[in-house]
Amino acid sequence: MMNVEELQDELHKRKVPETVYGIGCEQDESHCIVEESGLWHVFYSERGCRTFEEIFSHEPEACREFLSRILGDETIIAWMAR
Repeated sequence: MMNVEELQDELHKRKVPETVYGIGCEQDESHCIVEESGLWHVFYSERGCRTFEEIFSHEPEACREFLSRILGDETIIAWMAR
């Protein structure tokens, strides 16, 4: 079961650029995971709007979804391959 600290460690280990995601904050043009009022929101932030937002009751579920989105994003994969 992964929490956001372990998620951050995993992203660093995989050398995912920090410019493509926001953990605990909303970062424009990025995949984001934030906790609000006891719920975990996973979404893509684009021009100040949340797209593809999913809401989770449990942190590990949200972290799994977030990591899946990052590792499944073809743009990020191409960027990491440079």
